[in-house]
Amino acid sequence: MTYTTTNPVSRTMPSAFGEILAGALRERGMTLKALQQRLADSDIRLSVATLSYWSSGRSLPRRADSLRAVGLIEQELELPEGSLAGLLTTRPSDVRQAFAGRPWTDEVATILEDFGLAMPGPVTTVMQHDLVVVDDPPGTERECIRQLVRAEIDGLERIPSIHLGSHPGDAVPRITAPHGVTIGRTRDLGTLPGQVAELVLPRPLPRGATLWLGYEVLRPRSTEDPCMQECTLGRTADFLVQEVLFTGPLPRAAGHVFVPTGQTTGVDLVELDPGKPRLCHITRSASPGRHMMLWCWDHDGIAEFAEGN
Repeated sequence: MTYTTTNPVSRTMPSAFGEILAGALRERGMTLKALQQRLADSDIRLSVATLSYWSSGRSLPRRADSLRAVGLIEQELELPEGSLAGLLTTRPSDVRQAFAGRPWTDEVATILEDFGLAMPGPVTTVMQHDLVVVDDPPGTERECIRQLVRAEIDGLERIPSIHLGSHPGDAVPRITAPHGVTIGRTRDLGTLPGQVAELVLPRPLPRGATLWLGYEVLRPRSTEDPCMQECTLGRTADFLVQEVLFTGPLPRAAGHVFVPTGQTTGVDLVELDPGKPRLCHITRSASPGRHMMLWCWDHDGIAEFAEGN
């Protein structure tokens, strides 16, 4: 399953934070390794890579231990109190609300925080088209994702995308064939086969600008019911088109279900004809939440899977 999120990070705040941190390090003649050791002496454990991301403006401190480190960094670098901490804003854990009740929610939230990404953020999905091609080549699922996004801030540079297997035994999905973006940092999950990826835009987008982007996700075909393609929206999209194309055997049951943000029970269950090789569901003014295409190889219905997925 794929969770395609449209949640940006602004250029302005990470850049300012990074410039001040990097400048103070240069002025004091202190290396990142030396700063890491100073923090470790105060029982704050951070990697040199994390400090490097902060100083280069690629990400911001978000977790509780990271925020504790900021005050100590100000002291070690003899910066005025609040000169770094004042650049940070407190953001609600909306990713935990969007993925309520899922066992991997905290892990995904932590990775997004490490990447300096938020969910949701000031970006609008104008349109999204997801197409899953099953059994081409045989034994695989290839998901083609196309999005038209509009920046609601100046300096939109990156958006995250989350990709999960449908079941614990599935292989980790891999993002490939980017169009209009490049693949930045990625990290695999430990609680479920899955990957969090950073999509880097070709240029910072000014407020109101739009961009078409796309990529594919490859994974082995799941044989355990239910199989699904899921799109999680943090904001209302004008159009959401979800398709599944079967090039081999057809499923016994198929449908679409919507789970609103913060809920665990599906609503608006729609049964689809499993006798057709192409399934399609179009949602106009798609609300925030989880929009799921479901299909089953061994069950005759999908209603039992509409809750708790």
